[in-house]
Amino acid sequence: MKSLNRKSAGLLGLIVVVLVAAAALAGSVAAQGEATPEPAPQAGGYPLNTITVNGSGSAAGAPDMANLEVGVSLADANLANAFSQANSTIDQVIAAVQEAGVAPEDIRTTGLDIYNEQPPYAGDPNTAPPAPIYRVNNRIRITIRDIAQVEQVIDAAVNAGANNIFGLTFGFNDRGGLESEARASAMEDARARAQQLADLAGAQLGEIVIVNETPNGFVGPFDELANLSMGRGGGGATIEPGSLSVTVQLQVTFRLVR
Repeated sequence: MKSLNRKSAGLLGLIVVVLVAAAALAGSVAAQGEATPEPAPQAGGYPLNTITVNGSGSAAGAPDMANLEVGVSLADANLANAFSQANSTIDQVIAAVQEAGVAPEDIRTTGLDIYNEQPPYAGDPNTAPPAPIYRVNNRIRITIRDIAQVEQVIDAAVNAGANNIFGLTFGFNDRGGLESEARASAMEDARARAQQLADLAGAQLGEIVIVNETPNGFVGPFDELANLSMGRGGGGATIEPGSLSVTVQLQVTFRLVR
């Protein structure tokens, strides 16, 4: 019986030793598999030990395209006549600007308005109120891909019967090159700002962690405003497109090394 008890005690001790060793091994494996936790983000969602700055960059260039709206406005006591005359005239304008070099797909209607204008009436009971006059406005938007054709297109539209001109604006057929130049300038500006702040904080500027760009960039106003002068007595339009600037805004987060 004593021999049996000794064997049981020895077996129990062996089991305990095995269980303790297994638990220690599992703890060691779990500890090895655990990744070092990242520092919790600070207020605002940015990682700790970083600095976030805004950078701005611009690049200027001469525009190479223009957008223009022209219209026909005609009035008549007969609505059908006013409508017919306005449509006929705008058709002549469209044909003229196409002949001047504008592609058909770069011409589209932007408005068609019909309303009546009531002539002044003194309210004399012995006189019948004057009949209303109907006015029809028909407008088209023209995209001029070649900046050298702007004056020619305007002259063609006016000579064909357009009597309203709206919103002459200039732009770029492809502004990718200017955007790239402005983006590089914005990054340089952001890095310079961050470097100065890091120096003031007694730290070294590390790698970039986050970069955000303002969507689409920004096309700034003309350095020289466009001048549209409708000539008289055989003169034509005089256009000075000046230059445009493209601006890119970046928000950049850098690592701070202490």
